[in-house]
Amino acid sequence: LTLTGKNTYTGGTQLMGGTLTVGSDANLGTGNLTVQAGTLSLLNGFSSTKTLTKNSVDMMLLSGKGSFGNVIVNQGELRVNGIITSPINIGSGGTLRGTGIINGNVTVAGVVSPGNSPGVMTINGDITVQSTGSYTPEIDGSTAGNGADKYSQLLVSGTFAANGTLAPALRGLAPSATNSFTPVIGQSFKVVEASAINGTFATYTAPTTGLAAGTRLDVGYAPKAITLYVTPSSYVNVAVGTNNKDVAAILEAFRPAVGVTSSSADLNQFYQSLLAADIQGINQVLSNINPSVYAETANSIKSLQQYLHNTQTLTDHFSKGGLAIKGIHQQTDVDADNNGLAATRNWNGVQVDVDSEALARDWQAGITLTSISNSTLEARASKMTISGYDVALSARKTVGQLRIAAGINGGKYDISGTRNILVGGSTFRTAMDGAMAYAYGINANAVYAMNDDWQLSSGLLYSSIRQSSFAETGNTTLGLRVDSSQQNQTVALLGANWTHAWKLSDWRVMPKLAIQLEQGLSDNPSTVKARLMGKYLSAESSDTGGTLFRGLAGVSFIDANGLTIGIDAATEKGKNQSGYSGQLKLSKSF
Repeated sequence: LTLTGKNTYTGGTQLMGGTLTVGSDANLGTGNLTVQAGTLSLLNGFSSTKTLTKNSVDMMLLSGKGSFGNVIVNQGELRVNGIITSPINIGSGGTLRGTGIINGNVTVAGVVSPGNSPGVMTINGDITVQSTGSYTPEIDGSTAGNGADKYSQLLVSGTFAANGTLAPALRGLAPSATNSFTPVIGQSFKVVEASAINGTFATYTAPTTGLAAGTRLDVGYAPKAITLYVTPSSYVNVAVGTNNKDVAAILEAFRPAVGVTSSSADLNQFYQSLLAADIQGINQVLSNINPSVYAETANSIKSLQQYLHNTQTLTDHFSKGGLAIKGIHQQTDVDADNNGLAATRNWNGVQVDVDSEALARDWQAGITLTSISNSTLEARASKMTISGYDVALSARKTVGQLRIAAGINGGKYDISGTRNILVGGSTFRTAMDGAMAYAYGINANAVYAMNDDWQLSSGLLYSSIRQSSFAETGNTTLGLRVDSSQQNQTVALLGANWTHAWKLSDWRVMPKLAIQLEQGLSDNPSTVKARLMGKYLSAESSDTGGTLFRGLAGVSFIDANGLTIGIDAATEKGKNQSGYSGQLKLSKSF
């Protein structure tokens, strides 16, 4: 039925079925329009100040473009596939659907579910979901849009006021939905985009079908959006490695129930930021949270002690006494394994060596002072700064072509740093300062001079490192309280050195080549224990034990008075680690 012209009947107009097409307000007489069933088609340009009321349980389709003074849906479904300018009130028995545009404020005491399974609805105004109302977005694909393989979305130019119930659906959708889409962890669906989000839904009804096993659909609230995220039903189930699983178990214990926000602002920010992560991203976050960077700190100091007292250091001495000053640098890249994280160590320091002249019975004493400064350990977004010193005492005796030696050493290091825990677009910062590490060691070695050019060396090094306890400052939720820890290692040393001197005017030029093998005999990954949110967990460093190979090349220039200028460079390769080192040396023999 098409109404045309100016009608003067009174009492209003009722649509009982079929399609009613109207082009102007005058077509409807002097009363309001009440729809019991059927389709209302508005010719473009339709404008009315009357109230459109829907009372039937049937679906009413509103197409075309027009305006009313008010639209009230008491029962059934109003499907807006056109453009309507009017406030719309959806009563407790009503449903609002469609892919059209509504110019006006919308109040929902019933159901709003955009699309024709599914679809995008635009509201140029505010929408309020009241306590009895519900929002049911349909999810049939990974992108928002109309029809199959899409998901529903509300685009709101004003404020979306959330209350009532959020009840997303993945199955039981009407055609043209495929009802076959199964999202995976890390996928998300922005079901509301607005200028502002006010409040949260009082109730969340999670979908019972359509999700993969081991997943759940969580709700994320942002200032201008409400997004549904596919997350693991348990973080423990997707965590890789013991370090991450320990953290995951703690996070799971404090994790809000699905659809619920935490009462703690810090926890809520953290869990909301974590929602968007896929499995790889979740494990990166777990790695950033766990104290493995502090296990790597202890492991790095073990490595430093091994570097300071390796076979090259033990064989580099003055046979008749002397003084040497060296600038040292070492950089090592540590690879991640199933527990420890990837890291880069940078050691910088100055060494002063003093060897005595020969004492009674051909004994000789030596002392080495090492100052470490501006040294760093970087792992992911964390950075530790380490400075300190090491003192080594040695005694040597030469018997024919064999020189035997023994030594002790002790060191003290200050550790400070920051951890930046990156979660989604948020950064949670913690800091530590005033932590200490103490190193003690003993060594024994023997050097055999095969001739003037070749030397074979072997030795044994034992080191013990104790790292003090400390509490992080900064973020109170993710801050750690780290217990003191003890790390020990025993390393067997084996090497071969070649040197040869050539006369050049008043100087001797002495190139040097060396290969060294260092075998860990009792060198397990470093371990620390800490408390996160009041619960204990432990973490290991990457396993860098086993065999370390070092190849070295250098050259020294020696004048007639025993003044030496030299440079050495070495490359190193071992289990889960590789790097290089170098030193500049200025020395004077007695």
